[in-house]
Amino acid sequence: MGQDWRFSSQKARDELGYMSRPLDDTLKATIDWYVELIEEGAFDDSRVSGLSRRADSMRLASRLGLLTRCGSGSAWSAGGSSPAGNRGRRAAPQPPVWDESPK
Repeated sequence: MGQDWRFSSQKARDELGYMSRPLDDTLKATIDWYVELIEEGAFDDSRVSGLSRRADSMRLASRLGLLTRCGSGSAWSAGGSSPAGNRGRRAAPQPPVWDESPK
């Protein structure tokens, strides 16, 4: 069964005077903070995480056309257009193309 992940910040507001802010303001402040850390060299001695390596690999595989869509969802899998990788499967649907022309 799924879990109920709803929560409330009412107690923080009542007891600590917490005030939330718009998501756009929070994201901008977070991005600015990370940019500042990067410019100060805070991550220069950091090792690359396994997750970062996997993300880089997936981006590269996508650019090289080595990923295909699985079913009707948004999941991707390795296999590309190799006959062995697609044996018995229908052709993968293409990602959507965004029309940004003025209307």
